[in-house]
Amino acid sequence: MKKRRIIQAIILIALLSVGTVFFFPRSMLHFDEPISEITVMLVHMAEAGKIEDTTYNYTPNDAEYSLILDCLQDYSYHYSYGTIKSLVTYHTSHSVGMEGNDAGYWIYIYLDTATERHTMNCGGTGEIMIDDFVYRVDYVGNRTQLEMMERLRSIVTPE
Repeated sequence: MKKRRIIQAIILIALLSVGTVFFFPRSMLHFDEPISEITVMLVHMAEAGKIEDTTYNYTPNDAEYSLILDCLQDYSYHYSYGTIKSLVTYHTSHSVGMEGNDAGYWIYIYLDTATERHTMNCGGTGEIMIDDFVYRVDYVGNRTQLEMMERLRSIVTPE
């Protein structure tokens, strides 16, 4: 009976640990160095299957630079099944990808520091690719990610 309780306790601790790792939110901006430049690329499908993109570059002197950083600071991501899948795929074939586009456009964000470039890609499916690995912005669905994408789009293309 005592052995059974110990096994149950170990299983409970393992499940709580896995749950904590998967559901614990991480900041979008967790870099050791300050960001020196931000590049935002909006990509959408034009007529007849053509892909059109528009690129915007910002430095710390631009008002949009701090607005983009503030927007990214308001959101977080967490590990998911897609993270595990992307880790396996990356280590076996060195290629990772996401599928789907619920927003009707994609946003690619490049955050440059003095020594490296960090990338974020999203299409509104609830998943986000950060530095070649797939994570989730929403726990269920894609509402939060669509909101984040719309905020970013309104910053770079004020109309």
